[in-house]
Amino acid sequence: MMCVQPLYFNEFRYRGLTGHKYSFFFACMCVILCAVVLVLIAKLAGGNKIFSPKKLSVADWAVLGFALVTLVSAILSPYKDAVDVWNGLPERHDGAFTQLFYVLIFLVIAHWYKPRTRDFGIIGVSAICIGLIGILQFYGMDFLKLWPNELIMINGEPNPYHVENFFNIHFRSTLGNVNMVATYVCAAILLCGFLYVKMDSAKKWRYVWLAGSAACFWLMLIGGSESGMVGVLVTMVLAIPFIIQKREHIGRFLILGASWVGAYTLQKLFYDVRVLEAGTRVGLYAAVTIALLAGGLALTLLKKKGEEADESGKPLRWKLGVGLMVAVIAMGFAGVEIFGRHNDLSGFYGKENASAAITNEQLRSGRHSMLVSSGEGAEIRVEALIEADVVYDISAWVRLKTPEAAELTLTAQVGEHDLRELRTSVVSDDSWAWLGGQQTFSAADIESGFISINIGSDSEDAEFYVDSFSISPDVFFTNFANTTWRLIYDVREIMHGRAEDWLGSNRIYIWQNALEAFPSDNPLIGSGPDTFWQVFPNKAEATALYNVNFDKAHNEYLQILVCQGILGLLSYLIFLGYLLIKAVPKALKNPLLMAVLAGFMGYLVQAFFNISLPIASQMLWVLAGVLAVFVRVDKLEKTYIEK
Repeated sequence: MMCVQPLYFNEFRYRGLTGHKYSFFFACMCVILCAVVLVLIAKLAGGNKIFSPKKLSVADWAVLGFALVTLVSAILSPYKDAVDVWNGLPERHDGAFTQLFYVLIFLVIAHWYKPRTRDFGIIGVSAICIGLIGILQFYGMDFLKLWPNELIMINGEPNPYHVENFFNIHFRSTLGNVNMVATYVCAAILLCGFLYVKMDSAKKWRYVWLAGSAACFWLMLIGGSESGMVGVLVTMVLAIPFIIQKREHIGRFLILGASWVGAYTLQKLFYDVRVLEAGTRVGLYAAVTIALLAGGLALTLLKKKGEEADESGKPLRWKLGVGLMVAVIAMGFAGVEIFGRHNDLSGFYGKENASAAITNEQLRSGRHSMLVSSGEGAEIRVEALIEADVVYDISAWVRLKTPEAAELTLTAQVGEHDLRELRTSVVSDDSWAWLGGQQTFSAADIESGFISINIGSDSEDAEFYVDSFSISPDVFFTNFANTTWRLIYDVREIMHGRAEDWLGSNRIYIWQNALEAFPSDNPLIGSGPDTFWQVFPNKAEATALYNVNFDKAHNEYLQILVCQGILGLLSYLIFLGYLLIKAVPKALKNPLLMAVLAGFMGYLVQAFFNISLPIASQMLWVLAGVLAVFVRVDKLEKTYIEK
């Protein structure tokens, strides 16, 4: 499931990918279910008990409870006539069958699987393949022809948007949607990374895991996967005390970091060349890569004579590790505060009789805004930043000083007389408003020698503030560059209590509606699997504002709460919590367990911002099953077989 399912696709490639993967998943699980039934029948025929209740752990009972709630929720769902609660929505397929098959995966692995190093080596090979396919595809070598070559028909007409933008922006490798890319790469980066760092005896697989982690990290960069980035970052910070216990492990961790920074450096170089970004720091990133690699090699190769592996960790090292983790968290918050000030106002000047001055009278973010003293407005020249035939996102936040209300307009000007309106809104003096739009400039526009972005008012006496101006190319290869800074900015806004609806790709808006949707008709068992859009309270508003049907909560825990109720979420959290509580104390003495735990933790973190689909979400249940194996085995040193 972790190796084949993510790689599977058929002749239709990206068209209907989720449905095709679901069919493959369904067929595989039916075969597994038949095999389980045959084994149980054979046991009964031999006079053996199928199972003993005393041998079932808390996790087993909790996951069986989750399965029961899911089954009852589907049967009693008031929306089962409008939605196929068993198979789920089209191109989602997160219905009751999928949920029950997840439970089956866990139970089979937890009770019948014996972890082997070789199996995790194969997972590393699969991760390399998925990463390389996505990387080569990004650079124009789509050798599997996953992106369609012909136009898709929309309402009977060929629509180039769905080829040039939709697939290229939102689909990567054999995983498809970037949300599924985030789910897979987050778990794979951490699993393979910790296998490389901690597995001392598995030398023949070591560099496979390093390559798998690096390839998936690179894929995460070009996929613009914010949730995956958060999952990796949070897990790595929490794992610091486990990493610094041994000199060689610190060295390998630095080499792993060098592979990640190296991937970022190459991607940054590509971005700078394509977008002509000023002030490139590729040299700095390359220097950091070399420094990490040199430090890692020094620590791994210059091993003290007679040095023994100390997996238990000395108390001093534990104190140092915890202290370092706290310091990193503190520096992270400080970095968010400093670098999250998305506020580029340099270059603006007043038009005609207007003035544009930096001020701190009214702030939306950062340390200053700009006060424009006349309705004639302010403008900024941007022709040096523009490439021909590229779609640019242009936006700013505005707020009136006087009068109480007036229209403000964001326009692009080419040459002396060509004005192109991007957005006009009625703005007040008591809140900030967003102005934004998209514009494409031709080669002739650039040859005119003058392109500017203007913000002005229909009232000559208007005075207004401008904050958080941004212009960036809306093409698929810039996702990685914008994602990190957007994520930092979003975190800073939430830290300051400014949880706007649009933050986190509209996740705040979706979560608010999810909480409003709960409690549903039956808060104990929810509205039924995959029925989130059916109970979404503000459908008309969401469609008008975002032109999207929000059929997922973009938070797996909220999704379960709404669709499977309090009992479903409670049983799910007990299941996860038990495995974590039991596995963490044992992880320090077992490197394979620690690697599995890292991948498991990464999934749980990214799930707070992501969706579950039968493309990569089964990874959680596979990893949970392996954790359960380690939890119930007493002799830690014999919990895996080197083969």
